[in-house]
Amino acid sequence: WTQMNPEPRIGLIIPSSNRLTEPQFNAYAPRGVGVHVTRLRMTGKFRKPLSELKRPLTEAAQAISDVKPGVIVFHCTANSMESGLAHEKALVEIIEEASGCPTITTAQAITQAFDQSGIKKLVLISPYVQSTNQLEVNYLSETGYKVLHEVGLGLETHAYAAVTPQEWKAV
Repeated sequence: WTQMNPEPRIGLIIPSSNRLTEPQFNAYAPRGVGVHVTRLRMTGKFRKPLSELKRPLTEAAQAISDVKPGVIVFHCTANSMESGLAHEKALVEIIEEASGCPTITTAQAITQAFDQSGIKKLVLISPYVQSTNQLEVNYLSETGYKVLHEVGLGLETHAYAAVTPQEWKAV
């Protein structure tokens, strides 16, 4: 953090339907870290190829950069994993160019956590439909992880927040 930006801030770009991220970041961010959010229609019926997502993603990155975050998190696991490392790299480049801020995706955060924990093999359990889960398996394989088994609950986006811990354990 710099003299011009003494309070640490995280900028989040999240799917417009996401109801989980803000409460979670605000609950778990260290005291004094600002969490600032902008929303983007990018999932479900609003899912678009990167060529069509570029303009609204650029606008979202420019808007969140106004709070001068130390980092921007593109917080959409499915989108950041959907077409492999080249797609993810393009997302990061679009955001960094538009915002002037360092950027990380959810996918990068996950793989960094796996690396720090020494995880090489895993079981993938998600709320996603099978086709989305398969894209995540492909991404994880491309990045060097072995997915031993995967289960997608096949939920609509609005239902993600309603899954109870007991339901996750039952999978």
